[in-house]
Order: sequence, then structure tokens, then C-alpha cells
Amino acid sequence: MKQTLAGARWVALAVAALTALGLALRLARYRQAVFGDELSTLYIVEGRSLAEMMDYVSGDAEISPPLYFILAWLASKIGSAPELVRLPSLVAGTISIPLTYLVGARAINRPAGLIAAGAMALSPFMIFYSADGRGYAVTIALLLGSTLAMLAAVRSGSGRWWVAYGALSLLAMYTHYTAAFVLAAQLLWLLWAHPAARRPALLANLGAGVLYLPWIAGLAADVGSPTTDLLYSIQGEGLAVKLRSIGSWAIGYPYKTLSDFLGPVPALLAAAGFAAAATVGLLRHLRARASGSPRPPPVSPGMALAVALAASNIALALLFLLVTGNDLLSARGLVTASAGLSLLAGAVLASAGRLWGSACTVLVAACLAFGAGQTLATENRLPDFKSAAARIEAEAGPGDVVVDLSLAAGATPVPLTPLDAYLGQDRPEYRIGLPEGEPPFLPQTPVPDAATLLRKAVRQARGGSLIVVAGDGSLARSGDEATAIVAGPGSEPVGLPPGSKVVAEERFPGLGPVDVITIDVGRTAGAG
Repeated sequence: MKQTLAGARWVALAVAALTALGLALRLARYRQAVFGDELSTLYIVEGRSLAEMMDYVSGDAEISPPLYFILAWLASKIGSAPELVRLPSLVAGTISIPLTYLVGARAINRPAGLIAAGAMALSPFMIFYSADGRGYAVTIALLLGSTLAMLAAVRSGSGRWWVAYGALSLLAMYTHYTAAFVLAAQLLWLLWAHPAARRPALLANLGAGVLYLPWIAGLAADVGSPTTDLLYSIQGEGLAVKLRSIGSWAIGYPYKTLSDFLGPVPALLAAAGFAAAATVGLLRHLRARASGSPRPPPVSPGMALAVALAASNIALALLFLLVTGNDLLSARGLVTASAGLSLLAGAVLASAGRLWGSACTVLVAACLAFGAGQTLATENRLPDFKSAAARIEAEAGPGDVVVDLSLAAGATPVPLTPLDAYLGQDRPEYRIGLPEGEPPFLPQTPVPDAATLLRKAVRQARGGSLIVVAGDGSLARSGDEATAIVAGPGSEPVGLPPGSKVVAEERFPGLGPVDVITIDVGRTAGAG
């Protein structure tokens, strides 16, 4: 009895330590500047009433269910920091670590649950999305809760657990549509592994389906939204693209290829460790079936559940593509199956036994730990528009003109740039590349001519300072004299007045470096 209590205490401490480590890694990501689709969340929740926000989410400009936006809207009431839209993800992403242990321990065994929790804590993809202002991490936490409730319901037969299973499944669907893939795999496993529970399981899902009916119109609008075509074009097509997406999801990082992020050696070590554990585990299972009495089943239910949850998004996204033509197989489309992937890693590594399992776990853990460390590297941090804005706020006068080129070579889902999230509105600002009108922004959405806007900015800054926020190659110069501004590749250079001097310059590194360049524009000469 004492040994059992001591073992349980040690496991609890290990899970707590992994959760604390995971939180620390996620907090480092949380503090970075908002970027990408997070700008859409910020734009939707900031300065709107709950009813206005819900109307916006129901329109064409957003193609996600409403629950995360409600949580982000509530979080934004705590203060004014843009990062508050990430708070629900941070909480959910951290809670998912002990939840993964509980699911693994109940479905498989304690060692598998512990390994799975470690994989969740160190996964670079989970570190990123656990501090991302979108619904992925909250969906994962709800799916883990749904799976845990399902296992408890099967074990106890309690109606309360079946209600919890249905309710958590419903909330997951109200957070992200790809939850449907994981929930479908979960239900198929339940119908296969526990025939006696089929009736309450189907009733729980039927109840969840009825309560989802109020959002069916929103679902239909999102499926038919023109924004979906833009999403498909961004994520790319072809087998090579899909394989890169799967690799990034498994052990990689968003915005980076697997080779650029990890390099070949850590990735190969992780693959070798997983493959060796799978081989040894299979051999041990076959040996037990040949000699054991009673013989174990051909496939253990716990291993089958881990496989189902891990492969759900890939398998069902391919089926969805074949049936409907809609392509959801991308790295982001796989995120909600991340807990299943961690559970599969735990199940496979634990199946290899103490000696081989420990050795293989060290290889996989070393790769994940290296990847987790890489998320802290400067070159893997999101573009630092927060520091760029702070520099402008600290040194620029109210009459100085800001030229924001952050969208010149990219796109935005809403009329908001990363710089806007942090920059005050007390000085003139020209946002080059920002489409006109209200979202959704599509390829045919008109964009004001960059050269025209730049000429206006230069004229307005004459006799004062022009502050250019840009990346590489945006400024032509001769020594410390600035001669022209280039909005982006293929854009027309806009000349600066003779004698315009670069008087201050600072680079803020990250995934994309951000330069803040202050130009003293000639007081008497005209714009080019």
C-alpha cells in the first residue's frame, strides 16, 4: 500500500513538473507580438459588444465557430494588452498536459500517460498553438475532456458522465470544425471497443447534435464563404505539401519547414526511437499471444484509441476531400489531433518495456526538448512589432509620419496590421498594402496604389521625420542618405527629396526581421 501511494505521489509530482515546464515554454510564446490570424480575433473582439461580435463571427469575414471568440472577448475585458486574446489558449494549452496524462493512464497505463504528457508539454506545435489567439488549444482541451468523460462513463455507467461526454463534445464543435474528425474517430472506437455502451453513446451524441442545430446556419455560411477558397490556396496542394504539413505537425513548428526548424539529426533520432519502440512492442505482443494464457487481444483497446485519435484528422480529411472536394489537410488542420499524437507516442514507447522503452523515450524526448528549446530562439519568434511600436512611441513626435510596410508583400484577414495592434493613433500613419473596405479580403479586393500612398506620406513628412517600418530591401540609400522607398518586390520605387538622411535605425529580429528607420526628410525639396 505504501509503495502504491509513493508511486502515485511520484507520478503526480512528475505531471506537475511537466505542466510547470509546459507553462513556462508557453508563456515565452504568449509574450510575443500578435500576428497572422490572431489579428482577426483581435479585430473581432476589440471595442465591440457581445452581440456585435457574434454578428461579425456569423458573417463571411470569419469561418470559425463562436466559442473561442466569446472566451477571447471576455479575456479582453481584463485589460488592454492585445495578447489577452491568447489567454483562453494559454489556460487550455496548459491544462491539456495533465488531461493528456489522465486519458493515457486510464486508456493505456501510467507510463504511457506520463510519456504522453511529456510529449504535450514539449511539442513545438503545441507550444505555439497553446499561446495563439485562435481556437485550436481550447478545442484540444475540450476533446481531451470529452475522451476522459467517455472513459469514465464506460467504466461507471453513470448518466452524469455520459452527459459530460456529450456536453464537452458539443463545446469542442462550437470551438473548431476540425473537432468533428477527432469526435468521429472517438465514437467509432467506442462503438467497436464497448458494444454495451452503444446506446448511451449514441444518445449522448444525438443530444449534442440537437444542441448544435442553432449553429447549422453559421456552419453552412462558413462552408460556402469565399474566404475558404483563399484558405485552400494559402495552404497549398500536392503530396509533397501534405507530407511537409504532417512533419511540421508531428515534431516541427509553424512558419518553418521541418529541416529548417530541427535539422535532419534530431528528426531522424525521433523517428528511429519511435520505430524501434513500435517494433519491440509488436514483438513483445506477438510473443505474449503465442505463449500467454489468457492470450491478449490482437489489438489492445488503449492502443486502438490512441491510433484513432492521432490518425483521425489525416484519414477523415482525406475522405472529406474525396467526397466534397474541400481540402482541410494542412498543418493547422491537423492541430486538433495533437493530443492523439502524444497519446500514440506514449502508447508505443511504453509498449517496448522498461529497457527498450526507456532508451527509445530518451531519443524521442531529446528531439522534442531540442524543438522546445528552438521555440525560444530569436529567429523563431514572431515578428517583433511590439518592440517596433514601443520604439516609435518613445522617440517619435506627434507630427512624424509612419509608413507601415508590414503588409506590402503579404496579406491580412482584417483591416489591421501587426503594428496597429501596438501603435497609438496620435500620429499620421500610412498602411501600405491594406485592402479597402470591410472583410473578407479576397484576391480581387481593391488595394490602394502603394506608390500614390507613399508619395502622400513623403509630402506630409516634408520638413520633419518619416518613420518607415519595413523588412529587407525596402529602402534605397547612398551612405546615410535615403533616396527611395520600395513597397515590395516589383513595386515602383518612390523617390525621397534630396538630402533626406537616415538619422536612426534599429532592427528587431524574429521569423521576419522588422526594421524601424527614421528619415529626416528635406525641408525644402519636393517629393520624387
